[in-house]
Amino acid sequence: MAELTIEVKEGLELAKKYQEGDVVKTSTIDPFTKLVLRIEGEAKKATVVDTGRLRASISHRIITEGQSAAVGTVVQYAPFIEFGAVHGHTFVPPRHMEGASKELGKGMFAFTIEQLSDALSEYEVKVVSNIEKEMSN
Repeated sequence: MAELTIEVKEGLELAKKYQEGDVVKTSTIDPFTKLVLRIEGEAKKATVVDTGRLRASISHRIITEGQSAAVGTVVQYAPFIEFGAVHGHTFVPPRHMEGASKELGKGMFAFTIEQLSDALSEYEVKVVSNIEKEMSN
């Protein structure tokens, strides 16, 4: 699965310290899950659509409760949409949807991360892309 992984870097020690009460535990996990769902939704909106297969395949999974999650796809051609591809002697640039039109230059995940940079910086998240690694396997 090609995926984009996010990991919360700050606030975990404080959350662990006060984890005895459900209020703190819920408030640390719930906003994180909302952020993951928002990333998934924005990535789907930014995905170019011919058949809808790629868009429908984008999903998320929580890896470590409230700390780490992945948003990605298992569609084989997703890396070519995200990073571009060489077709014959021509480079076809990455593309994403912006409004109702296809835009060249950024893939759907790169565009999503750029659009959500403020929300991501509030969480002080680390963004890791495993798509290139998946392509080489």
